[in-house]
Amino acid sequence: MFLRDATGLVRELATLDAYVLSLSIVSLGGGSAATLILLGLYPATDLPIAFTLGLIPAIAFTVVYSIMTAAFPRSGGDYVWMSRIGGAAIGFSISLAMELWLFFICAAQAWFVTWVGVPSTLVAMGLIFKVQYLAEWSSAITSSNLVAFIVASIVVILGALFCTLGARVYARIQKALWVYGMLGMAVWIGLLLTSTHAAFVSSFNSLMAGTASYEGIVKAAADQGFLKPIDIGTTLIAAIPLSWGMYAGFNYPVYLSGETKNVTRSVPIALTASILTSWVFFVAILGLAGNVFGMDFMYAISSLSAAGSPAYTLPFGPSISFLISVLTTNPFLVFVACSSLVVWWFMILPPFYMTGSRVIFAWSWDRLVPGKLADVHERLHSPMLAIMLVLVAEVIWAYVFAYQGYYLTFMNFGLVIAFGWAIPGFIAAVFPYAKKDLYQRTVGVLPRAFSRKLAGVPILTIAGLIQGVAMLFYGYASLWPTLTFVELSPAVTYAFESLIVTVVGGILYFLAVRAYRKTQGIDLGMIFSEIPPE
Repeated sequence: MFLRDATGLVRELATLDAYVLSLSIVSLGGGSAATLILLGLYPATDLPIAFTLGLIPAIAFTVVYSIMTAAFPRSGGDYVWMSRIGGAAIGFSISLAMELWLFFICAAQAWFVTWVGVPSTLVAMGLIFKVQYLAEWSSAITSSNLVAFIVASIVVILGALFCTLGARVYARIQKALWVYGMLGMAVWIGLLLTSTHAAFVSSFNSLMAGTASYEGIVKAAADQGFLKPIDIGTTLIAAIPLSWGMYAGFNYPVYLSGETKNVTRSVPIALTASILTSWVFFVAILGLAGNVFGMDFMYAISSLSAAGSPAYTLPFGPSISFLISVLTTNPFLVFVACSSLVVWWFMILPPFYMTGSRVIFAWSWDRLVPGKLADVHERLHSPMLAIMLVLVAEVIWAYVFAYQGYYLTFMNFGLVIAFGWAIPGFIAAVFPYAKKDLYQRTVGVLPRAFSRKLAGVPILTIAGLIQGVAMLFYGYASLWPTLTFVELSPAVTYAFESLIVTVVGGILYFLAVRAYRKTQGIDLGMIFSEIPPE
């Protein structure tokens, strides 16, 4: 009943590959930079506490995805086990929602490269080398929607090309990018550790003379009511969308389970190591940045940018790499500090192409989309058409970002993201009861911690419920900034519309395909009663 007897995918990825893929999606540099960009949406947040609280759903995700991947070790991730436990219609509609989010967040990284990464690097290098035309190039990108769209499109095309080379070559390229990104993190931390707040203020005012001043930016934000004392209530609200939003995607190696060696060992190790590494780096980098730059200043540039205030006069979006580059006059360190951020954001793209194309591959394998999308290149073992389909979606999203902007687009999908992660958690929670024999066989090959019970309840059930409830809260918290930034209020309506259209549309599509396949003599019910072949 399946498309063919074997997928054509090869298990070429090791534990280290899965760890690098996971950490690349989290993106230590990109996540730190995105936190600064989004910080203004959640004023009065204590970042170290928020990122520590974000570990709670992250640990729940680690338990859920480690066990479920061991039970269903196939490319396609949670789509495979949702459709086999929760029902094919639900599994497909939720995976469709998350596929659309994946397209969105992948294009967002290209937009960050275009809107912040490249422009801030050009400006920093122009100021250091006294080269005016570099600043003019930066302005040409940020002042024109068309130019920004073209640059973002080039970025997403490059990301797709890496993935067409096959999993083994992709893994080598990804590790090389990761090593350079980690070099940048070393530079960031070194400069922050050896600098003072007074030195930063003096250097910033000197470099930005005539464009902006430290005191002027902070005063403008204070005058507009954006600066508020740290508040535990706001910190709790921000803990999911801000901190979890940066961790999000660390679980995505599971989408390449059909190409990963020894998934019962590789996935738990990769996910656990990735989330702990991320927490240490985020708390360290953002804590040091707050001491050197001043939290009021960080909130000020983020809030003024989010509000579109004329008081925001920096020639690019809020950029942590630029602020760090202000701490030195060494051209090499400036270049590494700024360019490593571009690399961190770019290195998110190939893993998303890999994971997104594998979901489409799994749909095709189950005969929900045309079979050609499951074709695998004989030598490279890569689903080329599925990757190209993801590329088309990325170019479309790049256009949306260029002409609608990041903040509103981000919140338009707030409920889709929340719902798309909540349902897998709730479905995983019933797995020990719905498929008891398979559950028992699965936890038997995993580390003992995954088979434990608390008060007689399997740890998987507890973790699944925590994941589900935390992600529903994410939906509320992601739209909370509309209370402060009234211009973003249309996102509330769009978020509900996006959720309804995506989920209902996915279910209707599945029902139509099931009826069509029935006329061909193919029973989808038989397909979804089995785990796909390797």
